[in-house]
Amino acid sequence: MNELTLVHKLLDLLKYKEMYQLESSKLPPSDMYVLERLYFNNPLKFADISKKYTIPPSTLTGILDRLEKKNLILRLRSIEDRRSIEIKVTDKGEEIIKKHIKEDECFINNLLDSLDINKREVFLSLLEELICNTNKENLFKEI
Repeated sequence: MNELTLVHKLLDLLKYKEMYQLESSKLPPSDMYVLERLYFNNPLKFADISKKYTIPPSTLTGILDRLEKKNLILRLRSIEDRRSIEIKVTDKGEEIIKKHIKEDECFINNLLDSLDINKREVFLSLLEELICNTNKENLFKEI
């Protein structure tokens, strides 16, 4: 297989994972992305989420509205600054994220089980190097 075909097949696998988890959680990928970031950095302020994850405020407001409507997050006034809103994951939100993490672990374990242990270690090492050395801004830059 050539490089382009390999990349597209990898994207197909990741899209399958995304669709599977959409069906299992009933959350669109953008909502899951925000909920997961909140879970790992609980609580976060609205402005911090928008800035840190480069999500436009209008988009983030819609995502948070949907998550709040499903009782997955709470919006709380910050103790330090009453004008600031902190976003906190609820117990129900934590359950969904924990299930999502288990699915992620299952996906990666089953994916990597197709490689013998030596190839798995080499693959993970190369993947880490690729991710650490890649500048997103240059990915679509003309050569």
